[in-house]
Amino acid sequence: NPEARHDRLGTVVSGPDGGVGTPGQWSPSPPTSDTEVFVAEIIGDYVIEETATDANNVKATCQMHVKVINTGLHAQLDWSSLGDVDLHLLKGTQTSWFSSNDTYYSNKSTSWGALLDHDDIDGYGPENIRLAVPVAGEIYTIGVHAYTNVAASIATVRVYCGMSTMPKVIYTSRPLYGVNGVGACSQNEFWKVATVVFDANGACTVTYLNQYSTSAERCATF
Repeated sequence: NPEARHDRLGTVVSGPDGGVGTPGQWSPSPPTSDTEVFVAEIIGDYVIEETATDANNVKATCQMHVKVINTGLHAQLDWSSLGDVDLHLLKGTQTSWFSSNDTYYSNKSTSWGALLDHDDIDGYGPENIRLAVPVAGEIYTIGVHAYTNVAASIATVRVYCGMSTMPKVIYTSRPLYGVNGVGACSQNEFWKVATVVFDANGACTVTYLNQYSTSAERCATF
């Protein structure tokens, strides 16, 4: 009887590494409302538990399994330290980064369909960029920027294509450096990770670049 219920709580019991307790996982938050939206940032399998307590203080608990899958292109970044490291996805190779063709903290929702979930400024991540409908033959390039207050942080990038719950590739950076307070278009380090190209059937080819530069260089050219 919904009218007799006076308390309820949603809990993520288990999930993939980094997937439990991410920002914005429940809406509204905390998850105590009759209707809740569960938002997963990490692809994989989750177990969600719902506990309700009625007016007689009798509790009932149930669990459900949720499989989070990908469509199109999904790039995921995490890093090994405090500090602000940023994920980028650039469309094409004819324009510079930090532009309208770049998906990043100042352009989270692009006109061409790529979306950054949120800008993690405190450390560790994750950050995720998704492009649900990649254009066949277009070149998409993944980048990572040591924005500020980053000392010898190791970045890990996972690339998912199509509906797989397993990453197609996983890349790990050398130690990245970014001094305090200088941000974009600076001498802080930028890692150009890989290009991703989809064919007409939705299959992707990922090419590892592993190129390092300053973010000032990436502000000027591809």
